[in-house]
Amino acid sequence: MIPLLIQGIDPVAGYRDMILLAFGSAYGLSETIMKAIPLMLAGLGVAIAFRMLVWNIGAEGQLYMGAFGSCLVAYTWPNAPAWV
Repeated sequence: MIPLLIQGIDPVAGYRDMILLAFGSAYGLSETIMKAIPLMLAGLGVAIAFRMLVWNIGAEGQLYMGAFGSCLVAYTWPNAPAWV
């Protein structure tokens, strides 16, 4: 909040706009959920590993490499069946 106040920007209006854009319409809510699901799945993977007393500190990298791998497969085999 302090950097916004220093710049002369109303932080309350900024937070209000952020909440309204994320949850104020069906489109905003669906975009918020769509972008949150990969992060929730990565967090679930870390939670499962932590529950088994194993440390998994590579969840972010695994998320990025999974996205890269899926894009590579889609680019390499454009006529692949939908289940791939």
